[in-house]
Amino acid sequence: MKKEGLVTENKDCTYNNAVFVVKKKTNVLCMVCDLRKINRLLKPFIIQLPKIDQILNDIAAQNQ
Repeated sequence: MKKEGLVTENKDCTYNNAVFVVKKKTNVLCMVCDLRKINRLLKPFIIQLPKIDQILNDIAAQNQ
């Protein structure tokens, strides 16, 4: 891909990640990105979902 000009190498980027091709069990080639370095920098985004009984109570209250 580099020879064909489809991808280029960039060494001047903090968030570079490896891109490579793997062969699946079905002999299909897939391009994958190794994002482990970026994932270590990101903070988890956690949202507390309401309980189902509270949702059902709210729906029931709206229909009265």
